Amino acid sequence: MHINWISISIFLFIACARQVFVDYGKIERLIELREYNEAIGRLAEISPDDTLLARLYILAGRYDEALSCALSPYQSGWIYQKLGMYKDAIRSYMDADDILYENAMYNCGICASEAGDTAGAIVYFKKAEDFADAKRMLALSYEAEKNYIEALSIWKELRGAEALYHRAEIYNLVEESGESLYQELLKNYSESSYALMALDKVSVPQEVIANVLYKNKKYSKSLKYVSRKDHRMRALCFEGMGRYTDAADEYRSTKDCLNTGKCLEKAGFPDRALEEYRSSGSDEGYFRAGVLYEKMGRKKDAIDAYSKTGSSFKKTANLRNGLLCLDEGKIDLSKKCFERTFPVPGNYWLAKITGLSPYRFYVLSESPLSYYAYLLDGKLKISKSNPEEWIASFCDTVYSISHKDSIRLLKGKLLLGYGITEEAKQELSLIKEDNSLFRYRLALLAYNGGLDVLALYWAKKIINKGCPPFPYKILTIAYPLSFLPTVMEYAEMDPFLFMALVREESHFYPIAVSPSNAIGLTQVIPSTGKGIARELGIKQFDPESLKDPNTSIRFGIHYFNYCLKRFNGVAEYALAAYNGGPTRAGKWKKDCLEDEWVERIPRTETRLYVKKVMGSYYVYQQLYGDALELGNQ
Repeated sequence: MHINWISISIFLFIACARQVFVDYGKIERLIELREYNEAIGRLAEISPDDTLLARLYILAGRYDEALSCALSPYQSGWIYQKLGMYKDAIRSYMDADDILYENAMYNCGICASEAGDTAGAIVYFKKAEDFADAKRMLALSYEAEKNYIEALSIWKELRGAEALYHRAEIYNLVEESGESLYQELLKNYSESSYALMALDKVSVPQEVIANVLYKNKKYSKSLKYVSRKDHRMRALCFEGMGRYTDAADEYRSTKDCLNTGKCLEKAGFPDRALEEYRSSGSDEGYFRAGVLYEKMGRKKDAIDAYSKTGSSFKKTANLRNGLLCLDEGKIDLSKKCFERTFPVPGNYWLAKITGLSPYRFYVLSESPLSYYAYLLDGKLKISKSNPEEWIASFCDTVYSISHKDSIRLLKGKLLLGYGITEEAKQELSLIKEDNSLFRYRLALLAYNGGLDVLALYWAKKIINKGCPPFPYKILTIAYPLSFLPTVMEYAEMDPFLFMALVREESHFYPIAVSPSNAIGLTQVIPSTGKGIARELGIKQFDPESLKDPNTSIRFGIHYFNYCLKRFNGVAEYALAAYNGGPTRAGKWKKDCLEDEWVERIPRTETRLYVKKVMGSYYVYQQLYGDALELGNQ
């Protein structure tokens, strides 16, 4: 009967964004939906002097307006810093709460540096002691003031490429040789940008230059320094440049059949690639041959290649082999393959083939929140139980946190109360205590403070340790409704499908930036964002705008809608296109059922991504589906 209870609760969440109201309870629900601008509008009507208003302005990024509110000194300093009013920021930080003293001094140092006052920055960074990277900033400030002795003493304490480079630079400035440090940097940190800079400072063999350039993805430049006899290095450079035929020739000279095959396949020579894969005699070679045979429609050859795959790829090969045998009508052989693959997908396919309930039961009990539970149309078991009582059933509830963790917790609470989630995340992420009950309380704190990225992460880890039925509250933390009204405003698809996408892309962290520079809630790459902006009629596009939730959701939905339309509304294909690119997904497309197609996606990252999003979509539907229908009505 829990669904009716959930529906009523979530109906209030959705309805509150559409109706006029005057009570704090509905404002709190808007805050829980991360609809801060709407909450500000409602609260300003009721109580324009409310201290909560300042926090909401900060969370919404409306810093100018926040200055009109009653603020703590730390809030004032943080806002002035965001607005580039550095002198005012420093004055405010000086009166900050004692517990945030180091944070305030560090920020004062940053402000002084931005204002060009490096001497002042030194004073503040010294007071920040070990906070964040205060030592590094102190060393840089000493260097800027030409106090090389003090800078050198700090760089000697620090580790890494940057410290080595600065030590070498200082030695050179004070007429001592930094050559040995440059050499150490080139040897141990060849992939760093500092190694690139060090190349201009010291004479080294050509192979060292080639290695540093290669590690920094300067492939064509690296090739100029590679000996013609170094076939492997030449192959790596050619591969990085996308010259796969040349790379294959070089790999062949080293008798590396596997990599020769990979490059020939990329160059568009499948038959020659197959020869090399099979000649390699390796597990990966046979597996890749099987995948390539599948692409070519040679199912029997694929089955033969998969059957020869050894231990390291055996389970994946058995899964693909089982699907091929199923295609060929060899039911008994397919069952044997599925019995020897990964337990959850194997049992799903056995359940589908045989219809026997034990296989279905295994999947739903071992992986109740997964893509495979979605495929089996399982019913998620949800309880009204207290999460702490549920956690106590599988976890020791006695814990003791260290003094350092206590300080970080107090700082995190205070910063969340101020609406400064970025710094709260830094503090709370450093807490080491891993007790599940404590982590749940942290997750609840982060969730209530608007920091979904940590709340979701911690709740997910706890859920993975427990068994169903899962408490409703902990599921709502792991699968939040953050930004749902905004999603509903723009979405042409099921909003929960897009919520699942956002969950897997960014964990609802608006300012997330990936290593590949994908930005925001929906992880749009700036080049893609520029094209989307043009299609939406936005003349001036700034990649930083992708950190705004409204912009990110609007852009992400526009792109996902395009993917859905291109693939006739099939969610699995559209998700593969969103992650791996529409062109690539189009090449993967096959005439088969979606579950079979997903298992056969050749790119591991995309295959796992589709399964994760569809699994999350299943949970969102189970948790909130009835409520969305009520809200729409």
